[in-house]
This record gives sequence, structure tokens and C-alpha cells, in this order.
Amino acid sequence: MIDADPRRQAQIEALIRDVAKLIAQGYSNISAEQIKALESFAPLAAANTTAAVNTAVGATLIKAPKKLSANVARLLIEGAPSADWWAAQAYTMQRNFARVVRSGFVEGLTTEQIARAVTGIGPAGVQLDGAGFLEKSLRESRSLVHTSVQTVANAARREVFHENDDIVIGVRQISTLDNRTTLQCQARDQKEWDMQGNPIGHKIPYNGGVPIHWGCRSAETPVLAPLTINGVQLPGFRTSQRASQDGPVDAALTFESWLEGKSQAFQDEALGKGRAQMWRDGKITLSDLLDLRGNPLTLAQLQAKYSK
Repeated sequence: MIDADPRRQAQIEALIRDVAKLIAQGYSNISAEQIKALESFAPLAAANTTAAVNTAVGATLIKAPKKLSANVARLLIEGAPSADWWAAQAYTMQRNFARVVRSGFVEGLTTEQIARAVTGIGPAGVQLDGAGFLEKSLRESRSLVHTSVQTVANAARREVFHENDDIVIGVRQISTLDNRTTLQCQARDQKEWDMQGNPIGHKIPYNGGVPIHWGCRSAETPVLAPLTINGVQLPGFRTSQRASQDGPVDAALTFESWLEGKSQAFQDEALGKGRAQMWRDGKITLSDLLDLRGNPLTLAQLQAKYSK
């Protein structure tokens, strides 16, 4: 550590201010471009949903709205529009950049060493505050893009469903069948809700539907009313298969049934060892993993509630 050189310190602070402006402008541009892209994407998602349902049932049953009412820029992700999340990420990057540069200056590092520390490759034996933040920022940006796309896609799907509410009587969540799926989505897989968001045959709240959380990979499909056309009973909307990490499986397979066929080690990884043991012992089902608000219960809470 060295004494601060006032002239170099002034240069460092000027650099931090200049980079902060560049970061703010960069993230603002990303936000604006994403909104434009999602505005073009929304009607495509609606059209794809319409085509998928009609193809699956073998008849032209539903139609896409002539114009989507959802305002892409105002759709909320975890309570805030995407522009606010981009602004928050810009602020975090500005703050982390300043932390690395200032701590590098105090440690007496060269400009090249500080620049390398920003990417997480600082000098050996020197631990700089905030070093390596770029990789984390990239992960957060990818998650925001993914969740934004999911939010818009599902908003478009819901508009299609509501446009055809004489035929579409509810929605069904389809979660991803792998060991990275969250407890919320494990419990919600294949669950259904009516068009007002009321649970059908279970107690898990709809809570606005998917995406359920950041990086959510689940989707919603429509639940159709029983229909007969020209004396022919049309099937409900289900594809014949769904994807899993093992390859295609039967479309009606639930996450719970799929998990039953996995090894104990896999089950422990997916649920957590304590929860998995309670589940194998028959003390809980996956639906029991959530409280009445749809939030995951801790292991201690599950044990207090079901280990009697």
C-alpha cells in the first residue's frame, strides 16, 4: 500500500466518472434495443401459440388477437419494468468498477494491472475489492434478457388464451425436467389454473404465472373445454411428448413421476438431501414444498409440519 498521489488520484476519479457515463449510456442503449426487439417478438409469440394449439388438436379452433394490448416496456419483472432492471445493473457495474480502480490505486498497482483486475485477473497475492465483476455482470445480463423474453412470451400467450376464453378454460404449467429446476417449478409442474387464476385440484396460487422467478424456464399451455365438432370429440391440447434432460418423454409425465425414476443421488441434488429423504419416506409430495403463498418452505419448516 502506498501514499496517495493527489495528481494520480484526480486522474483516477476523472476516469471513474468518464467510465460511469459510458456504462450508463451503454446500458440505456441495451434497454432501448431490447424493448424494440421484444415489441417485434410479442406478436410472433402469439401467432406461434395459436398455430401450436390448432395443429395439436387438428382443427382451427383459436385465433390470435388482431393487436396485442400488452405494453412491452411496462411489463413487470419481479415488480419492475425491464428498463429499471437495466438501470440497476448499470449502477452496480459503475460501483464495482469504481471499487476495483480505487482499491487498485491504493495498492499501488499499475494501470495495466488494474485493467486486468477488472476482468478478474489481478496480480498474485492482491485481493482487490470487487475484482472480476465483469463475469457476474454478464451472467446477470443474460438472466435479465432470458427473463424479459419469458415475460413477454407468456404475456402474449395469455392474451391469446383470453381472446379465446370460450374455448380456453385455463392454463397448465410445464416445467423443465432436469436437476436445475427450482422447487417452485418442480411443485407447479402440470398444475392447472382457471382463467381467473384459481387453482384447479390443488392449492398452489397462480401468482401471475410464469416466469415464476429469475431465469425461469417454464412455460404455460392452454387447458381447453371439451369440444365436439361434426360428431367428433376433439382431444385436449397436449403434445405427445415433452422434453427432458434424458430426451423426449410422455407429455403427461409430471416432474414428481419423472423424479421417482432417478437415482437417490440425483433426487438429493434436485430437492436437497433432507427434503429428498422426507419425500422418499412418503411424508411429503412436491406440492408440499411450498407454503400457501407459493414460496418454498425450509427443511425445518417441512420437518415441523410433516414429521409427526
